[in-house]
Amino acid sequence: MPTYSLKRRLAAAAASEIERTRAEAEAAIAQARKSHERLREAIDILPQGIVFLDDEGRYILWNKKYAEIYSGSSDLFETGARLADTIRIGVARGHYPEAIGREEQWIAERLEKLSEPGERHEQKLADGRVILIEER
Repeated sequence: MPTYSLKRRLAAAAASEIERTRAEAEAAIAQARKSHERLREAIDILPQGIVFLDDEGRYILWNKKYAEIYSGSSDLFETGARLADTIRIGVARGHYPEAIGREEQWIAERLEKLSEPGERHEQKLADGRVILIEER
């Protein structure tokens, strides 16, 4: 019988540890969501368009102004989507007049600028606006 009792105590301890770990994970997830929402609220009040990309050029977070500036492509914005794909589709939709007739070259040049932190460049949009982009 002592072996059975030991097994029950071990099982109870394991179950308790699993429950504690689950509760900690849920609390951490809730805190991360709260922090993410606070960051989103903070960047949404900025007058500039802001986008955060991961090291592979995938969307992490963007503000309302960014979605407004690129309203013709904002339907493509989602966490994990590639900016390169958004740019390519934007070119196909005619959002970048400077790309007309040299689409692949323009896309390559635009993507190259992403890897030049601190550089500023202008980008013309189809509606006539010219925006200043600063890569960071």
